[in-house]
Amino acid sequence: MRMKFGVRGQSALEYLMTYGWALVVIVIAVAALVILINPSNIQGDTCDSKLGPFVITQSNISADSAQLVLVNQTGQGVSAMDFNVTGTHGGANAYTSGAVTESPTSMTAGETATFTVDPANDLNAGTYNLTYSLTYSAGNLTGLTATAQCRGTI
Repeated sequence: MRMKFGVRGQSALEYLMTYGWALVVIVIAVAALVILINPSNIQGDTCDSKLGPFVITQSNISADSAQLVLVNQTGQGVSAMDFNVTGTHGGANAYTSGAVTESPTSMTAGETATFTVDPANDLNAGTYNLTYSLTYSAGNLTGLTATAQCRGTI
């Protein structure tokens, strides 16, 4: 009788080991694929959803402008707003702020505003990585800075 139990236990152990090794091989194969394939290339265009205490409701990046639509969620009015965009295009430091064509200097609590910057040099088709920077004053606090990132392809 004892021998039968031993045989069943060994059979079950062999069964579990076989499937265990198969699962280990599958996990290693999936990990290798994730490492070899850059997920940011598959992900597409992405932009942070917040710029400090401001919510980004829309971002439009084209060869001749960068535009953000922000909602002031600080709970108070902000002033002395200075909007700036820098970044890379195709891996080179090719994007710097040029003329700010649309940028409010103040926003009330809950207000929505559009910020548009024309680059000093236009972007051609390719990948970009931009950093938005907004310096502002809120109440007695001055020189506050908020930043956000946008990545994608034109």
